[in-house]
Amino acid sequence: ENMGENNEATPPLVVNLEDVVDKGMRRALDDSLTTRKRRRKEKHASVYFPLAETKEIEIDLAAAPARHVLHLLKRDIINGEKLVTICRARRDIVDAEIHAVPIFWYEECLANILENSQKKEHISQYLHGLPILIKGSMQFQGAPIFDGFYKNGKIAQKSSAIVQQMQLLGASILGMTNVPEFATGGHTFNNVYPTTVNPYDIRRTVGGSSGGAAAALASRQCWLALGSDLGGSLRVPAAFCGIVGMRPSPGRICRDPPLSNGGKTKRFDLHSIDGPMARSVLDLALAFDCLSQPILSDGLAPGWEGLDEDNAQIIGPQGHTLQLPLPGKTGPPCPLYTWASLAWSGSQKRQACRVAVSALGSSVRSDIMELITDAARLISLEDSPQFVSEPWPLAIAESCFNTLRANSFAQKYKHSDLLNELKPEIVWNATKATQGIDVQKAWHNNKHIIAPAVYEFFLTTDILATPCTIDLPFHKDIRYPTEAIYGNGTTVYEDYMQWLKPCYIVSVTECPAIVLPCGTLDDGLPVGIQLIAKPGDDAILIYMAASLETQLDLDFRLGIEKPRTGSRPLPRVGPTSAQEALEHHAKRKPYETPPPYIQRQLQHHTSAVSTRNSDPGKINHPLPIAQPEARGGSHLRPKFDQQS
Repeated sequence: ENMGENNEATPPLVVNLEDVVDKGMRRALDDSLTTRKRRRKEKHASVYFPLAETKEIEIDLAAAPARHVLHLLKRDIINGEKLVTICRARRDIVDAEIHAVPIFWYEECLANILENSQKKEHISQYLHGLPILIKGSMQFQGAPIFDGFYKNGKIAQKSSAIVQQMQLLGASILGMTNVPEFATGGHTFNNVYPTTVNPYDIRRTVGGSSGGAAAALASRQCWLALGSDLGGSLRVPAAFCGIVGMRPSPGRICRDPPLSNGGKTKRFDLHSIDGPMARSVLDLALAFDCLSQPILSDGLAPGWEGLDEDNAQIIGPQGHTLQLPLPGKTGPPCPLYTWASLAWSGSQKRQACRVAVSALGSSVRSDIMELITDAARLISLEDSPQFVSEPWPLAIAESCFNTLRANSFAQKYKHSDLLNELKPEIVWNATKATQGIDVQKAWHNNKHIIAPAVYEFFLTTDILATPCTIDLPFHKDIRYPTEAIYGNGTTVYEDYMQWLKPCYIVSVTECPAIVLPCGTLDDGLPVGIQLIAKPGDDAILIYMAASLETQLDLDFRLGIEKPRTGSRPLPRVGPTSAQEALEHHAKRKPYETPPPYIQRQLQHHTSAVSTRNSDPGKINHPLPIAQPEARGGSHLRPKFDQQS
């Protein structure tokens, strides 16, 4: 209701440099500035920290990195109330156009900051009241449940585990970002609030389902946000909006326990995993430090089935499976005790490892693939990274994803009283798509074919670089694309998910994946690169992503001051109404017996696994996955499975 009242930008903060930065941080910042081009130095000195000879500086807090804002908070140069006011002012300026943050708790957030400031516990002061935004599918105690559905309205009795975690560490929950209906689909629209659009071209989609969070970060409405990812819900919006998003390894971040399976999350199944979103890798690592600390009770941070303390490979911030030397060092890496320090170390100079490039079986726009290859070359030990057409059995992985996703939708919605009121994409996924599927077979294939193949691939590769999306963002008025928009016009998508293949083909592998901008194309639209590591090795992912971000040196880390409109022609190839989506999915065959090419692949890999390992017990857990320890503090000291 306050939208538009305050349409003036907040004045920059003027501070004395000697009051802001301690000697260590001052030296590090000065060093980083001396490596920048003078053109960038002059252009962005008011956003990043200053030149060495500057006495007083102006800081545009809305565009400043989260880690620098936190630095000012810790030294009482600014307070949480000022930051909330800045977020409100930015929302008043930009959100009437992009519709990213429909739910905004201004007064409540101020009260929460005041309450936190009076606490004496050290742990609650880690974020010092830094305002953050949470995804609309998450729950916040005392607030109505949103989830993008107009009939939701029940009051949340408790906050989601990831929200509680951030609150315990001193974050102030500022509001909820927009999501599609029940967070389903790669386009953020629903029947409650206006469609969220892309700040870099308001004619286009922002992606989904964490589209509101990505748009809010890109438009400088917050410094950190929380998202979630099942088939690309966190990564696609990050790619479309030029920000950084990460789907961590399963078990790395706290989550609400499932109602079944004894409260344990079943491995080799398909899971939505919560993750951090930020405008830079270094800021994302700061959020990752908060999310990966095991400070919640056992009921809120359950273990994963098949993992225990004796069989857990905990690759923490200091634990590289590769012994990558850090800047100025030789031999094994020096101790690093936070994800933020790991990212900072990776950002200081060019780092390199064994990199492969793949399109993951998708028909990708050629100039996007060129940007991905060029970016991968910057962190590769080889001049030309190896191109891999099939790093693991992609057809089987896609079949597993479709089957497990359809089964999860059937369990949630097939017998719901609201089924007839849901959008046709959900109804199709919960009913027609499940005819004749064999869930146990899909789970078996994922465990005994996909997982060993992924493990074998990463024995000779450290980072797999892929596109995150096959094309640029499509028109906001269509629900999803039914064929490739530019070039590759023969590529047809049979359902609302197929255009997301480069993301969901990774979701079934348990691999961590991070997306960051790697360049621009038409109308200055960002293009995201997806970096993938083996399950559990989030460390090398953050380390190399930080190095790549520094070498690319793009402006997306600043966000965008005002939303803009593109000038290039933008076709609309896809359904624009629920009726058209219903008719399109009516032609889609349900997931029944796999087609012949998948059957042949199944036979080949089944025999290969049997030949390679006659003992089924040896491939039950081909690669132990990171699991936070229950004891506080010890999670920072990595342990390794010696066989791995």
